[in-house]
Order: sequence, then structure tokens, then C-alpha cells
Amino acid sequence: MTFWTNPAEDEGHLTWIRELYKELYSSPEVDAAHQGTPFPGDYYEGCYINYPDKDMLDYGYWPELYYGPNYKFLQQVKRKYDPNNVFHHAMSIRA
Repeated sequence: MTFWTNPAEDEGHLTWIRELYKELYSSPEVDAAHQGTPFPGDYYEGCYINYPDKDMLDYGYWPELYYGPNYKFLQQVKRKYDPNNVFHHAMSIRA
């Protein structure tokens, strides 16, 4: 995690963390389609939903990063118990 209080520093901090992700999660072991992300596989387990990273929304497979193979089941639960999407945020389960 990283924190700062001066909005003028936003771009510098965001650039730094994005570059760190690219370097950290890019290696020959990661297939080309998932370079730069902690895509679930032999080396990574994905992302921790308690620390959502909206940059991951840039990837069509972001639900797999956060919810793994359970996403389709969680969508069924969402449709049943929250059909009006009352409980939501940028990275919540989509029905």
C-alpha cells in the first residue's frame, strides 16, 4: 500500500505503482495476454478484493483476478439476493 495527502503528487505515485505492476507481473512464466497483472495461475493467486485497484478494470478478465473461478456462482447469488443492485461499487459482482 502507498498513501499520500497532496493531490499534486497523484500522477507521480500512480505512475510509479503502475510501472511496478508491469515489472513485477511480467516474466516469461506469464502468458502474453496477462502480462502486467497478477493473473491467477501457477505463480499468482490474483488480487485481494479488500484492496481493490481500479486500474484492473482495464482488463476484461478483472473478475477472475478478484473472484477467481467463483465469479459465475457469485453472479447467481447477486441476481437472487440483490436483483436491484443496491449493494455495488466499481468492482463489485455484476449480475
